[in-house]
Amino acid sequence: MYNRTVLLGRLTKDPNLEKTKSGKSAVTFTVACGYGDNVDFIKCKAYDKTAENLCKYQRKGNLILVEAAVKTYVKEIDNERTYYQDIVANHIQFAESKNYADDEVAEEVSYDVDDSSGFHEKNTKQQEDEGLEM
Repeated sequence: MYNRTVLLGRLTKDPNLEKTKSGKSAVTFTVACGYGDNVDFIKCKAYDKTAENLCKYQRKGNLILVEAAVKTYVKEIDNERTYYQDIVANHIQFAESKNYADDEVAEEVSYDVDDSSGFHEKNTKQQEDEGLEM
């Protein structure tokens, strides 16, 4: 079985870092995907380093690419089962180089956020030196 969802869209508001009861970093954020009148607002969650880096480096309106899994769970209230789905990000790529927090153009930087390896940053010159394309 394969459970993978890929979303490309803009953050609808500044992400706000929170802590779970167990002390894990967590963030719930919404990604607006689509054009014109056909826009979907998709609620997502991220944890640990992915959540921390999203909150630290991204703001409302920034373009991001989210790779996630759909998690389903059941809540039973008054003997009635209700099924819920969460979009849980395991990788978020920052798709723009503009720094909206300071409202000025930042140096072109490619960010890679991944729970398994943490946060990696390479500026354009480093990538050119290594023969990588943006």
